[in-house]
Amino acid sequence: MIGLMFGIFALLVIIGTPIAFAIGLSTFLALSSQDTIPLLVVAQRFFTTLDSFSLVAIPLFMLAGELMTHTGLTERIIRFAVTLVGHIRGGFAQVTVATSVMFSGVSGSAAADASATGSLLIPAMKKEKYDPGFAASLVATASIIGPIIPPSIMMIIYGSMTGVSIGDLFLAGIVPGLLLGLGLMVYCYFYARKNKIVSTSRRSSWKEVWDAFKGAVWALILPVIIVVGIRGGVFTPTEAAAVAVAYAFIFGFAYRTLRIKDLPKIFLNAAVLSTISLMIMAAAAAFSWILAFERIPQKVVDVMTSITSEPVLILLLLIAILLFVGLFIEASAALIILIPVLIGIQKSFGFDPIHFALIVILTLVIGGVTPPVGNLLYITMSIAKTRMSQAFWKVWPLAGVMILMTLIFAFFPDIVTFLPKITK
Repeated sequence: MIGLMFGIFALLVIIGTPIAFAIGLSTFLALSSQDTIPLLVVAQRFFTTLDSFSLVAIPLFMLAGELMTHTGLTERIIRFAVTLVGHIRGGFAQVTVATSVMFSGVSGSAAADASATGSLLIPAMKKEKYDPGFAASLVATASIIGPIIPPSIMMIIYGSMTGVSIGDLFLAGIVPGLLLGLGLMVYCYFYARKNKIVSTSRRSSWKEVWDAFKGAVWALILPVIIVVGIRGGVFTPTEAAAVAVAYAFIFGFAYRTLRIKDLPKIFLNAAVLSTISLMIMAAAAAFSWILAFERIPQKVVDVMTSITSEPVLILLLLIAILLFVGLFIEASAALIILIPVLIGIQKSFGFDPIHFALIVILTLVIGGVTPPVGNLLYITMSIAKTRMSQAFWKVWPLAGVMILMTLIFAFFPDIVTFLPKITK
């Protein structure tokens, strides 16, 4: 049954079936081929997966991100980023990365980050004579930081399905997210130097930096409110999402950048994004239940143990497998499908649950920029009006930077875990 399920799933993905339907149909057809497990399991897993208070945070954070984007906070963040790093070699590339780092504290979604920042920064990079393929690849890769710096939809999914503290996961993502941004900025510097791209922005005065900061500060303090509130026990992650929505409404109406007539479109966009995520979650939960029922996690652990019992090598092997999986399956779907296997590996080899979770999430979201699936890259290519042939060779070095940073986090777990530990 497992072989049939994966075979149908692979076929549906190859022919371009949306990922939620590919997972759901492969699960249904595989169960239809046997009489041991009733088909009712599919509906049951759909319902029980989504019947979770924690998951209410997903549509709320999606709505908060949409509200923040429509209130003009994205432009304020970009202006602040220009005053900070616009004068450095590779000016607008540096601004793109800095903007993604700051915007990730608003959206929690890589796709939202890629769409919001890409629509403004890709045309600007093209005017600065950047190759369209590089511009699309950079925005897509920088948007990976979105699920790492809190709030993070991926962390909410992982925490709600495994029992790992979402507050701890949020804290654990702060330092790695900042370091990912720094790694990309270093690459952009050498890319601009090699291609003789000179920044056209002058160094901003302290007054200009301060003025730009005052405009962006309302976006920058939102993740602080969320993390401190959750960690301090003031509210749950779901309540934090509701606070973020209220915050966005107050800001939009106070600064008169949000109008009543904008709300139907904002609610519709948030509903569509939420529905996509939740449909994938529901379908993938049934898929993963079958894996657990067939004892696939135990079999995978046995195979990995037969190869090596050294935790570091196991972690490297897992990273390689997840990078391969990310080439073909959307990150959140892959995460939910593999949850039973991942938890089995984490417990069998004694990995720190927070460190392990961040490595898994980061490794899977890297797949969002790597062909052939690379949904983030397709979003930014459509904005840049470029083809895969132009972006293909530009995205791999950027993805390589992210993989290198992932390996650093894997070998030095204190980078990930020290913030959750010192705040306990």
